[in-house]
Amino acid sequence: MTKRFEVFLPHERVVQNSEDSRPRYKLLELPPGFPLSDSLNSTILFKGLPTDDAVICTESHTYLIRQVNTSNTMAIVNQQEEIYNIVSTTPSYLELIPTPPKLDRLKECLYESLVFEPDGVESDERLYEYNELVDIVQASEKEIRMALKQLDAINMNGYVRIISPPYLSEILTKIIDETTEMGLDLRKDVVSATHMINKIDDVDSELIVHCLNIFSERNAGEVVDLDSEWDTLKGMEVKLSEWKVCKFIGKHILLGEKNGIELEKFMSLWNIAIPSSFEVDIQMLKGMCIIENSSTYTSSSTIIQHIPFELSPDPKQRISQLFELRTRWKGDDLAPFLLDFIKDVGNEVDGLEYFSISETEKKKFDALLLKYCRKVKEGQEDVVYVQR
Repeated sequence: MTKRFEVFLPHERVVQNSEDSRPRYKLLELPPGFPLSDSLNSTILFKGLPTDDAVICTESHTYLIRQVNTSNTMAIVNQQEEIYNIVSTTPSYLELIPTPPKLDRLKECLYESLVFEPDGVESDERLYEYNELVDIVQASEKEIRMALKQLDAINMNGYVRIISPPYLSEILTKIIDETTEMGLDLRKDVVSATHMINKIDDVDSELIVHCLNIFSERNAGEVVDLDSEWDTLKGMEVKLSEWKVCKFIGKHILLGEKNGIELEKFMSLWNIAIPSSFEVDIQMLKGMCIIENSSTYTSSSTIIQHIPFELSPDPKQRISQLFELRTRWKGDDLAPFLLDFIKDVGNEVDGLEYFSISETEKKKFDALLLKYCRKVKEGQEDVVYVQR
């Protein structure tokens, strides 16, 4: 890392080395806010396959690399007493641009080897170890771990895996049915992993434990490593999270309704599918669905639909996707779909608290809207956003 600056010296004090002075160095200009403290104490990695545009990753951030050509040749010099020796010259430098992590490859790799079967093993599937994913995914390790957590990934038999949503739903249903038979009040009572392993004999015990961990109020903040944590996990007693369970079941129902479903009918199906001691709240589905034809959640003519595509990790592309669904958005309606761009990595929480925005996060959100949207006034007071 080199700091770039301009200096003007008398001609007689500058000496050009006689050897070939073609550039032997690359100058790197650090952007404002670059985490120097992280970088000085750890490794900075250039990441990318031969077909990728390279990125630079610190422990927690990802940056695009762009070559900038200058009109004046820059000289790299060293000083010996009063003489400045030109060590090398270069007509360009490298600029770092903060960028969202490129996680598409991570998802592609893990979706190739989804766990569909009770024993969690499929033949002829390409499996990936954690270090392999870190090497090939263009994102910092912190961003990768956060993405794996959001995907509910596990380290099983030495490989990072995720359970297919339909099979995860099947396992969760078996667990809920067993708690119903036991007469448990899931708002108060804990669920024993050992009991579930003994009672549900047609699902691999590791997958039962992982399912309990996903939907529990326990929040380790890390990818679960069944290989090293098995002795602890198999004996755990957990309290199931009303928010996580209801949100997952609601999402699963919506995904089965490609063209949307009447809100009243959906709420009825949702209430039937959840444990009797839990209560649903439409707020649980913020950021994953749209509700049309009503500003309230009470009309039977209102249609609710899951977002019909996977949201892009790039803010500009995601906002473009959202404006394909609606040409006008209220700021409060847009916010849930953009929270991962304004909240600090690793600070996410479950429940309604996740949707609360601090003053700092509000400034980030406003800056995002200012960059990609245009404010339009509707009526005397209402303000909506349209795409630039």
